[in-house]
Amino acid sequence: MWLALILVPESCAAWPEHALQAVLRRNSLLAALLCCVLFLLSAFVVSKAPALNSYQLMQINRPAHASPTHIPTSTRAFLTVCPATGQARAAVMLRHAVGKQQSLVYTYNSQSAALLVRYDIDSGQKTTIVSLDNAIISNAQLSTDGQFILVATQVTNRLAIQMVRIDGQELQTLYCTPENDAAINFIDNLLWSPDQQAIVFRIPDPTHAPVAPIIKLLHVDSGQVQTILVPQAHTGYIPQAWFSNTQIYLQGYSTDQGVSPQDVYLLDTRNGTTKRVAQIQGYGWDLCPTAKGNELLLSQSAFVPQEDKPLPPSIISAQPALGGRIRVIYASHVHAVTQVRAISAKTLLFVLGGRFASGAQDGLWKINSDGSGLTMLTRDGKLLSNQHTIWSSVSRDGRLYAVIGYDYTPASNTLLTHVLYGALNGGPTTLVATAQTGESAEVVGWTTV
Repeated sequence: MWLALILVPESCAAWPEHALQAVLRRNSLLAALLCCVLFLLSAFVVSKAPALNSYQLMQINRPAHASPTHIPTSTRAFLTVCPATGQARAAVMLRHAVGKQQSLVYTYNSQSAALLVRYDIDSGQKTTIVSLDNAIISNAQLSTDGQFILVATQVTNRLAIQMVRIDGQELQTLYCTPENDAAINFIDNLLWSPDQQAIVFRIPDPTHAPVAPIIKLLHVDSGQVQTILVPQAHTGYIPQAWFSNTQIYLQGYSTDQGVSPQDVYLLDTRNGTTKRVAQIQGYGWDLCPTAKGNELLLSQSAFVPQEDKPLPPSIISAQPALGGRIRVIYASHVHAVTQVRAISAKTLLFVLGGRFASGAQDGLWKINSDGSGLTMLTRDGKLLSNQHTIWSSVSRDGRLYAVIGYDYTPASNTLLTHVLYGALNGGPTTLVATAQTGESAEVVGWTTV
């Protein structure tokens, strides 16, 4: 309730009565009008004010010039536990000061712990971002701005999606699978949208129906999680790469035994509809959007599942992003292409031979998108990141690449996995880390600190 107080100056006592009454009437009208305006404004503000928790209020009240605030310790412990079954948690994304030093992030899974490690190119210094005991990290990927890492891992014996900042702070759990004793339980094919607002992933059908895994969508800002695709009959889909902030390329496959993967589809996350955009069939093929997003790259070799070995012939082609006539970029009758990645508007990286190939021409190559400039970068390069973003393979300044190499000794059945980087303009590679037999290491991508 508002109270209007009208003050009359002492000098008004000398005014004629009719003049004083006119002033009072005029001031009363103005006061009444002011009260109405204030009442309407207060009602509007109350009706529009969103419900904020204490942490959000802390962020709003923080001075604009202040440095980023860490999540309070009490809140930090809460954010690492699993959300309620079937629910997700909104991400808290406090930015970290960004530098210009190129850094390579990789995973290292040992027998006892899972590590995210950051390697500074200039100093050669390694920094453990996070270490999780008795866990395995997979599907790790960097955000578009290079500030955060998204991973699939485990929290208290439940499969989980977690996020951590590049400096190792603000670890939080966004989603966990239900607690159950199902024979098959997983989270895979995790993909983070370019605008950092959406995450898609696959989990088994909760009804235990004999169908392919379902695809779910997690809204990062609200924590809402929903099922956007339930495969029908004998068809399944594997999320591969974002085409836009609301559309994802899927690899199609049949759940019938002995039928090879086939075709590329585009999933619209807004309505769950799919559209076939490319026809391709076989086991040894890969896809990747171009840097501009106007074309879709496809590579294929004559992979034989029984031998777990890629074979020639092979081809790299490009077609319009939503389907159309293809053009050939590279073809070989003697080499097998196993991966292709777009790293700029004009340049592609690709791998010949695969993980354990030892031929003179097997390894990591680059080529221009028009088919010119074919150049071998290193024989040590056997596997690029499974992510299809530019920064998953190439440094933020466009000078360096990262790749995995393998050393396998059949006599002793030992396998060494090497994390390597090198210059795109050529030269020797630099060894960053080596995982021993029974361990694993994977490239996550590049950022700056």
